[in-house]
Amino acid sequence: MGLFKKDEVQLAQKKEAFDVKRQEFAAKKHEKAKTQLLKRGIDLDGLVMLDDSFDDGAYEYLLIFPDRVEHVNTGKVGTITKKGKGSEVIPMSRISAVQTRKKMIFEIIEISASGSTIEFKSSPGIASTLKETILNLMAGSSHVATAGTTIGDPTEQLVRLADLHKAGVLTDQEFADKKAELLKRI
Repeated sequence: MGLFKKDEVQLAQKKEAFDVKRQEFAAKKHEKAKTQLLKRGIDLDGLVMLDDSFDDGAYEYLLIFPDRVEHVNTGKVGTITKKGKGSEVIPMSRISAVQTRKKMIFEIIEISASGSTIEFKSSPGIASTLKETILNLMAGSSHVATAGTTIGDPTEQLVRLADLHKAGVLTDQEFADKKAELLKRI
């Protein structure tokens, strides 16, 4: 019994070390993607999360902002016309569904809105985080009034705020600032 327990602990440690390395790799990859997007003149102010991939001969980026999702395709590499080049912007308020599905070693995140669907190839660990981030932003945006004031009980808003912080949508500082603001209203 002790031998199997030791193997389980070693396996858990190896998995944890692999997850840390994967996160470090993703962070470096995303910093490089940000640099490429800035070179292309894409405004990243307010960016919450991004992912990039190379699919069907083209670099693609999925950018998540508090109010919208953008899908940027640089077009097929090596073609003069850059076939497929362009971007699509979907406001959070128009997104009707977000799903993930496995495709070989990748995961596809599908974002549906008004009859159109964006399909983006992502890594398995990142796709679920992208989906969760979008769903949290969708939930948060449904409680925002047009004048910029929030609707609802401040206590309920604190719970939603904590969920967004836990999901990594809000930084520690953003969470602390908004929490202090909400506590003043109670």
